Amino acid sequence: MDRRAFLFYGTCFALERARAAATYAQAGATSLDEPVIAALLTWLHGDKQVKTPLLLMRSPYMTGEMVVTTATYTPLQRASHQAPDLPYIHPPEDRIVEAQELSSDYNQKLKSAPSLLQDSLRLSFPHVLLSDEETRQFFRLYPQGNVTSPELEADRRSVPKQYKRLFGGATNICSVSRVGFNATKTLAVLGVRTAGGSCSSESWYAMERSESSVWASLPWIPTGIAICA
Repeated sequence: MDRRAFLFYGTCFALERARAAATYAQAGATSLDEPVIAALLTWLHGDKQVKTPLLLMRSPYMTGEMVVTTATYTPLQRASHQAPDLPYIHPPEDRIVEAQELSSDYNQKLKSAPSLLQDSLRLSFPHVLLSDEETRQFFRLYPQGNVTSPELEADRRSVPKQYKRLFGGATNICSVSRVGFNATKTLAVLGVRTAGGSCSSESWYAMERSESSVWASLPWIPTGIAICA
């Protein structure tokens, strides 16, 4: 490809990304969601000295309804499916009402059109927000389960170079669930899913906002799950 063609396709790609960002902004995440998401992702990824960006899907991933439980489950019970499927909350007894508000708000949002991450999301480390099409190209380049075949390899080689540059060498992709709040907006609940290579993982977090507006994690939800091929 000569330089003029390269510049032309590069310009088209940039324009397409700009149009996608404008489209997603019309259905963007609320101003309440973004500080919670930013606090959690910073806690999970912000202290890592990595050169590759965090690839973050604009669209939330879909889940079943959230439940509140007062029972305690061991890791063995969770692994053998004797506990409720994630997401579920296990709050202290004196905060059950607040947890029920969280689950009610989260479940109500499952019935509405998804809110999408916008470029206004502020993170202190390199990251790239991906459209649905860019996400599809990522999974063409890095198929789940490390499955190989001549067809998959041919498809992988055909991914346009601009997407490879956009991904910046990252081989994992992250997505965030809807965000549920309590009535006073001082508690939030959300999940984070990471996929790439042979494994995917899903973790859920309850967060509480302090008087100084700092969001911190609460031990109300069990450790996440990992699924490996």
